[in-house]
Amino acid sequence: MQDLTQKACSVGRVTVDKQYHMREADADFLDFFGNDVIYSILRTMHPDDADLFCATTESLRIGERDRCILRARNADGVYVRLLVTIQASSDKDGSLCYRLTFRDVFRMDALLLHHEHENRVYRHLLTMMRDVCFAYRMGSRQLIIYQFDCFRDIILLRSTLSEWQQQLKNEHLVDRGDLGVLSALCKDIENGTYRFQHELDASFLSGGVRMEHISVQGITLWDSPEDGSVIGTISVIHPKSKAKDINLTLETNRDSLTELLNKQAIVSYAKSQIAAKPKGLLSVVLVDVDDFKDLTDRYGHMFGDEVLYTISHIIKAEIGRRGMAGRIGGSIFQIVLEDIRDETDLRGILRAIRTKIEWAFVERKKSLKVTCSIGAACYPIDADNYDALFMQADKALYIASAKGKNRYVIYDVNKHGEALPNRERSVADLYANVPKPTQSKAGFVADTARSLLREEAPDLFSLMQNIGEQFGVDGIHIFAAPEQKAVYSWGHPVNGNAAVLLEEPFARGFGEDSVCVVDNINALENVADDAYRWFAAENMLGAVLYRMMCSGKPMGVIAFGLFGRFRKWSTLDVNHLTVLGGILAALMEKYYFSQESEGFLRQND
Repeated sequence: MQDLTQKACSVGRVTVDKQYHMREADADFLDFFGNDVIYSILRTMHPDDADLFCATTESLRIGERDRCILRARNADGVYVRLLVTIQASSDKDGSLCYRLTFRDVFRMDALLLHHEHENRVYRHLLTMMRDVCFAYRMGSRQLIIYQFDCFRDIILLRSTLSEWQQQLKNEHLVDRGDLGVLSALCKDIENGTYRFQHELDASFLSGGVRMEHISVQGITLWDSPEDGSVIGTISVIHPKSKAKDINLTLETNRDSLTELLNKQAIVSYAKSQIAAKPKGLLSVVLVDVDDFKDLTDRYGHMFGDEVLYTISHIIKAEIGRRGMAGRIGGSIFQIVLEDIRDETDLRGILRAIRTKIEWAFVERKKSLKVTCSIGAACYPIDADNYDALFMQADKALYIASAKGKNRYVIYDVNKHGEALPNRERSVADLYANVPKPTQSKAGFVADTARSLLREEAPDLFSLMQNIGEQFGVDGIHIFAAPEQKAVYSWGHPVNGNAAVLLEEPFARGFGEDSVCVVDNINALENVADDAYRWFAAENMLGAVLYRMMCSGKPMGVIAFGLFGRFRKWSTLDVNHLTVLGGILAALMEKYYFSQESEGFLRQND
C-alpha cells in the first residue's frame, strides 16, 4: 500500500550557506540525496534548474520566503521533481544562510487527492456525531462554536471569549456551583493550556431549555511561541458515568500528556520482552530533552508541554511497529526497540529521532533550539536483564549529555566502562577504559619543545616523522618563498607549489593564530575554487595548515596533510598542531629564511 502521509512527501530539510554548502541537515535529506550533496547541494540539481534556484535564493532578504520547483538527483541517480521552500535567515555569527525544505511534487499531488477523500469521509462522520466543536484564535481572541454539516459548518456562536463567559453568567446558562469550573475553562483557553478537560452543568447547548452535564476537552496548537489556536469538543455525557466509552485498562497505562505508555507500563513491557529472550537484538533507549528546564523558564510550561507532545509523536513515527515508547518522568522518554538488524540499523533510528527533534521547531523562532541527548544499550550484547540494560543506557545518556548534548551514544563497555549501581558519576566516565597512548600528544609537544631548546642543529626530518606518526597524518610539507615549493617534506609526496594557499579568497581562512583547518576539501568548492583544484590535484583531501610569517609578511605554509582521505580534526589535535607549526615556523625563520641553514636538515633531494 502506498504511504500517503506528510512524512512520505517530505524529502528532508537542510541549512546551507550563501555558497550553498550544507551546514546541517536532517536524516531524511541525507537518506534521499546520499553523500553527493553533503557539501554543495548544487551538485545534485539538474543543470537547467540550478540557475532558477540560485536566482530565487539570491532575491530574498533575511526573513523572506519563496518557493520554486526543480529537478534534483536522488541517491539512485534518478532526477525527481521537487518543491523547494526557501527561507533566508542568519546564522549565529550573523552570516547569511538559507533554510530549505524539499517535498516530492508527485507524492504531494497524490497526498492532496488522498486528503480530499479523507476530508469528505471525516466530515460525514462528524456530521453524524452529537459533539459540538469550538475554536479559539489567540491573536484575534475570537471564539467560534460550531457543528459540522457535511460540506459546511453551522456556526452556533461567534464572540470573544470574555463576552461568551459573561453571557453565560448573566443569562444563568451555567449552574451556579460550576462558575468556578467555567472560569478555569476560560482561563485554560485564554492561556493556551496544552491539553485540558473540564466538566460542568450548563444549558447553553440547548439554548437555556435544560441543564446538561457536559465535558469540554481542548488542545492548543502553536504556530509560534507567541501565537496559536485552541480547538476542542463540547460533549453531553451521563452525569453518573461522566465519560464516554473509555478503555480504562488502556488509559491507566498511558501518559496523559504525550499519549505514550507511562513509566510503569513501559518498564513492564521492557521486562516482558527481555524475559522472552528474543532471538534478535533488542535495545533499551533513553531520550532526554536538552536543557528542558531552561526551555520552560524562557517560553513557559505550556510550550514545554507542546515540546514533549511533539517529541512523543516523532518517536512513535520513527520506531513504527518495531517497539514501544513511554515517558518515564519529566523530559525523559524510554524506548524499547525490537528486531534490530545490527548497529548500523540502530544508529539509523537514533539519528533520525535526534535530527527530527532538532528540526521540529527550527522555523518557529530564531533563538529557539530544541535538541535531545540519547543513550542506548543492547540485549544480549551488553546485558541479559532489564536493570543492567537500563543502567547502561542511562550511562550512555549521561555521556551524550556531558560531551555536548544533541547526540546519541551507544553503550560499549570497552569504551565507557562498567555501569555500576549507586555510584556517583564523574568526568572519568567520559574516558573510562580508553586505551592510553605510550605518550600523550600534549607530552609529545612538551618534549619536542624541550629537546629543541637543547639542540643547536635539530634533525628536522626526524621531527616531522615523529609529528606525522603521533598525529596520524600522511605527509608534512613545508612550502617556502620565493617559489612556494616544498623545501622540506616527509611522507606522501607533493608535486606543485602552494602559492594559491596564500592568495585570496583562500587566505582569508587563516585565523589570527595563523592556522587554517580543512576537514574536507569539498567544502572549498564555489568558495575558493583555485585552492580546491590544488588540493584535488595533490589528492590532499584534508589538512591543518600553518602560515609562516617573517617581518609581517607571509613566507610560506606548513601542511599537515591527509592524502586520499579526510577526517574531522579534533580541537585538541588542531591546538597541538598549531603549537608544532609555530615551532617549525620559528626554525624556518632562524635557519632557512635568515640563510643560517648550516647544520639544518638538507633540502629535499
